[in-house]
This record gives sequence, C-alpha cells and structure tokens, in this order.
Amino acid sequence: MKGLKLAEAAKAQFSGRDNSDHLALLRAFDGWKAAERQQSGHEYCWRNFLSSQTLRAIDSLKKQFSYLLRDSGLVENMEKCNTWSHDQHLIRAIICSGLFPGICSVVNKEKSVSLKTMEDGPVLLYSNSVNSQDPTIPYPWLVFNEKVKVNSVFLRDSTAVSDSVVLIFGGSVSRGLAEAAKAQFSGRDNSDHLALLRAFDGWKAAERQQSGHEYCWRNFLSSQTLRAIDSLKKQFSYLLRDSGLVENMEKCNTWSHDQHLIRTIICSGLFPGICSVVNKEKSVSLKTMEDGPVLLYSNSVNSQEPTIPYPWLVFNEKVKVNSVFLRDSTAVSDSVVLIFGGSVSRGVMDGHLKMLGGYLEFFMKPGLAGTYLALKRELDELIQMKLLNPKIDIGNDNELLESLKLLVSGDRCEGRFVYGRKPSGSKKLAEKSAASEALQWLTGETQSSQKAMDHISTVVKMRGEVHALQLCLGNCGAHKKDHKNKMIMDFYS
Repeated sequence: MKGLKLAEAAKAQFSGRDNSDHLALLRAFDGWKAAERQQSGHEYCWRNFLSSQTLRAIDSLKKQFSYLLRDSGLVENMEKCNTWSHDQHLIRAIICSGLFPGICSVVNKEKSVSLKTMEDGPVLLYSNSVNSQDPTIPYPWLVFNEKVKVNSVFLRDSTAVSDSVVLIFGGSVSRGLAEAAKAQFSGRDNSDHLALLRAFDGWKAAERQQSGHEYCWRNFLSSQTLRAIDSLKKQFSYLLRDSGLVENMEKCNTWSHDQHLIRTIICSGLFPGICSVVNKEKSVSLKTMEDGPVLLYSNSVNSQEPTIPYPWLVFNEKVKVNSVFLRDSTAVSDSVVLIFGGSVSRGVMDGHLKMLGGYLEFFMKPGLAGTYLALKRELDELIQMKLLNPKIDIGNDNELLESLKLLVSGDRCEGRFVYGRKPSGSKKLAEKSAASEALQWLTGETQSSQKAMDHISTVVKMRGEVHALQLCLGNCGAHKKDHKNKMIMDFYS
C-alpha cells in the first residue's frame, strides 16, 4: 500500500494539476531524457516508479515519427517545429485532435464528478488517472484513449479540454480523411475484410517500392499492424507447407483475386457469427440469433451505406455497451451461407433447408435444395479427403470448384424475408404456411441458363448422384436470372 501511495505521489508531481494524463506522461518523458543526458536514466525511473523500457519505446516511436515527417516533406527543420512545444494549451489542442471523437462530458457535482459519453452514458475513470484524484475538473470535456468495460465502462488516459479546443480541433476533418481513405479500399463491396485485404496488398506493393511508410501515412494505416499481419500470413503459409497441405503457394493463389470466393472463405471462418439484413426505406435493420436487433460500429464500411444488397452479414465479434455493436463485417449471399456456413439439414417438407438448429430456414424449389445439399456434401468430402491425405492434388477437381465458383458468383441476392406470421398450431403447420407463402412467389417456369444448369448437372452426375438437378440457378456468369428462383428466409415469432 505504501508503494502504491509513493507511485501516485510521483505521478501527481508530473501532472502539475493540469488534469491530463498525457501532459503528465510528457513531463515524465522530458525528465527522463534530461536524466539520460546526465547518465542517470535508470535512477530517475527507479525514483519515479517509471519503466525505462516503456520510455525507450516511446523515444523510438518519436524518432520514427520525425523521420516520417521529414521523408514526407512536411518538416525540414525539427528544431523550428518545437518553438511552441512547451505551450500546454497548444499541446491540449493536438491531443484533442488525435483522440476525438473519444470524448465525454464533465459535470462537477457537490461531492463528485459526473462523466458521460455519447455511446455509454455514465462512465468512470481508472483509479490511476490523474483526473480520478481530483474532486473537481475545471473543464467541460475529457478526451480519452480507450474505454474498457468490466461491470461499468472505464476511461483510460484522459485529458481535460475546453469548448474552444473541441470546436476548433475536435472536428471531423481528420476523421473524414480517414473514412475517405477506407472507402477507397472498400470498393463498395460491403466488406471490412476485403477493404483490409486491398489495403494490405497496396502496402505490400508500396514496400517493394521502398515507400511503405509513405503509403501508411497517406492512407491512415498502421505500418506496425500491417507488418504483424504479414508475419502471421508467413507463419500460416509455413504451417500449411509443414503439414503437407500445400506445396506450391503460387498455385494456391490462382483464384486469390476472385472476391466472390474470398467471401466464401470469410464466411467459413466467421460462421456462426451471422446477422440478417433487411433494407428499410431509410435505414438497415440487423438481427442476430442471440441478441435480436444489433448495430454496426461507426468505422465499418457497411455503416456508411444506406442499403446493403445482401441478406446476411458475417462478423468478427460483438461488443455490448448500451446496444450490441458488430465489428468488421462482410456481406454474403444465401448461396455462400448454405454451402460455406456450417451444417445444413432438411426440413419436414421438400425444398425446406435449416441451419443453426432451425433458426435459419430457407424455402426453395426441391431441385434447388437438392443441389445445395449435393454440392455441400461433395465439397465436405473433398476437404476431408485432402486432410486425410495431404498429398492429393484437389486442384484437379476443377469441375466441382468451377461449379461452386459459378454458383456463388451468380447469386444476386433476390430472395426475400418473410416476417410477422404467428402460427396458431404446431411448428409443422407453421412450416407449411411458410412454404405456401414462399411457393406462391416461386410459381412459374424459369428461364435459367441451360449451359450453366447442364454444367453443374454433369458434375454431380459424374459423382453418382441420383438427383436430376433441375437447378434453375439462373444468372450464372453473364446470363439473365429468373427472379423466382431464390431462397426465402423465414423467422418464427
């Protein structure tokens, strides 16, 4: 306990009662640099309960940042740029510009300070923050690094700022530039993961031209994060080679630029992290099985779109604050979910398929349902065979792979959700009701592509399937699609 009080006292001397964890850190860093020049850096850290390793890492980042500024041509004389480096008012402005929109309001009450953020309502400060030690905070706002939710939401490393600072330096200019940079990577493909992939590929190309740092600076990207991703990618390729699953990595990249197939891989990896998408007149409604209505993080490319032309989003993780927010999502079609999204079972009626224990239910023509099940079974068997015998070259199974590619690229997501029915009898009757409603929409002969249908039919027949595969897939490749041949998803109230 005594050590904790000494550490808090050491931090208090750096804060100077300026209500800023960041200014306190800056003073501690400046003191350490002065001590280093006197060959007493370790003693300084010991006396002030500081980590010399952390301070050296900060010093290294500071040098890297100064090199970036010089290389970009924004700065020529670093000393000249430090003319106002001791003006704490201007430093607050820079801190606000960097941390906004991480901001909370401050209301000083008789015996406490009330803090609120836009997303979370009332929040608290970490006990080691200099602002948590003050009975009042003489500023209307705090900008902060990050939030951590335990039982309550806690803010880490905050700095108090005035209205003027928020109005002038907390605006949307830098944030708008960052969002514009992200939008150029998204390509309006409704996928945070595809946007990240394009950003990564662009960085790799820039690295080959010795301009990786400039690329990251221009596009608001972290070179450290991209290097970590590159390292993980290399580790994963080594694992694939060591297991014998891959011998020629270049051959495995034959279809690496096909975004339809990349979506299937994303879906396979993230399922059952899935939510339904319903486009309303002025908004998009999202629902998950566990949480009901959910929202998207504001920095997701999908949160910027007025409509999402897919029936599903697969996502990395959920974060619950007041509402449930989804991070890093990718839009996928019915075909991708059915074939790459986990186990599928038949319902009690022909043309009825179920996933996730019956939460997701699809109604379609029986021949089409049989096709999905046949292709999914063939794919699962192919993968299982490869895992049991890694030396088998599944690249030779081009008919199946081409059929899958044809199916997922030709799905235009023209099915529709059925809501609001409250069945009075058994679930079997409810299923019949849903099927009846679906079939009313599905009636009529299709004008599907005979070439596409024959191609996939031949593949499955070659494998001994007895299904006639009257698929009615439509729009495979550049052919016209029949609107009546899509799945209908049904939720039971």
